[in-house]
Amino acid sequence: IDDLKANGSRYHAFIEINYIGHLINKSEMSKDLFYKMKKLLSDNHELLSERELYIFYSMLTAYGHKVFAGSAGKESENEVFELYSKMIELDAYKFSSNDYFQVGLFRGMLITARASGKLEWMKMLIDEKLKELHPNYIDNMKSYAMGQYYYGMGLYEKALESLIVLKSDYFLYKKDLKNLLFRIYYELGYIEESYSMLENMKKYLSNTDDLSDRIKKLSQNFVRFAGELLKARDRKDKMEVEFLKKSIRESDETESANWLVEKLNEINK
Repeated sequence: IDDLKANGSRYHAFIEINYIGHLINKSEMSKDLFYKMKKLLSDNHELLSERELYIFYSMLTAYGHKVFAGSAGKESENEVFELYSKMIELDAYKFSSNDYFQVGLFRGMLITARASGKLEWMKMLIDEKLKELHPNYIDNMKSYAMGQYYYGMGLYEKALESLIVLKSDYFLYKKDLKNLLFRIYYELGYIEESYSMLENMKKYLSNTDDLSDRIKKLSQNFVRFAGELLKARDRKDKMEVEFLKKSIRESDETESANWLVEKLNEINK
C-alpha cells in the first residue's frame, strides 16, 4: 500500500479499503480502525461498485456498533448514524437494486437515528424505504418503526399503542421490544409494569440462545441498572444517584447507557 501511494497509483485506496476490511474482521475492537475505514470510504466511494459500497458500509456499521456498544456518550450514535445516512445518500443500502432492504439493517438505521435525535431523517426512512422490505416484514416493521418514532417524539402513549400489536417473531425484536417497553412504562410512571418487564427481560436473557454472549451481557447490565434506577427514583438519594451514574459510565458494557444516565440526572434535578 505504501509503495502504491508513493508511485501515485489510483488504486492504492481500493487496496487499502480491502486491507482495513480484513483487519476489521480479524482484529480486536479498535476505534482507530473504525475512523480510518470511515474516512477511506468517504474519500474514495467513487472507486467502489454499488455492491462493494453495500458490503463495506454494512461491515463498518456493524463494527461501529460493536466498538461503541455499552458506552455512555453520543459519540457512537452520531458516528454510526453518519454511515447510515451515507448509505441512503449513495443508494448503498441494498446489495443490488433488485434486492429487498434487509430487515436487520433497517432496524439498525431506525434505532440509531432515534438515539441520535435525527427524527426527521427517521420519518423519511419509514415513509420512503419501509416499502422496500420483504412483504412478510412490512406490517410488523411498520408497527415497530412507528413505536420507535413516537418514543423519540416523547409521545409515549402512542408508542405503546404501536408496539403492543407487534408480533415479535424476529429474534432481535424481542430484546428491543422489552427494552423499549420498559422505558415507555418508566416515562409514563407505570412502576409495577416497569418491574414486571425487567423480570420478563431477565427470564428471556437467561433462556434464549438467539443472542451472543456479548449482547446478553449488555442487556443483563441494562436490567441490573434499570432496577437500581427504579429504586433510586423512589429514594431520591443524590449520593446513590451519582454512584450509579459513575458505575454505568465505568462499566462500558451497558445497553441504553445514555438513557439510564439521562434519567438519573432527572432524579437529581
